Amino acid sequence: MTNMISCCYAFLNVKGNFQGAQDEKDKEMNDPFQIGRKRKRNKGNSTEITLSVVKFMIEFEVAAQENADLQKHGKPVINKLKKLSLFTDVISEKPQEFLDHGLLTVLKNWLEPLPDGSLPHLTIRTKNLKILNDVY
Repeated sequence: MTNMISCCYAFLNVKGNFQGAQDEKDKEMNDPFQIGRKRKRNKGNSTEITLSVVKFMIEFEVAAQENADLQKHGKPVINKLKKLSLFTDVISEKPQEFLDHGLLTVLKNWLEPLPDGSLPHLTIRTKNLKILNDVY
């Protein structure tokens, strides 16, 4: 898993240079002829969508790993429960992009038993299975 996270961070570093986009926004703000005109809202290009999907995937992977670590130390495992509503909302918006970037691996990590053999919280299991049902 650390290999996947390091790969994703490398991807973010390579693709994360948005200086050109920032310069374009600055140009729009300083252009006096643009004042008063309505601008069309950009839904985001494929690179921005990919970066946001990868960011969320890393966040969800980290939550699963932190739960396993907390359970090994005998502490309450609530990280996945905290992220569950974000997890379901984000994936329901663009399920195909998440499938393309390893959604099934994340779902596997969220559904697999903890190191002591106990299953994840019932709410986590049912919501994740509902996601699978909705996506397919």
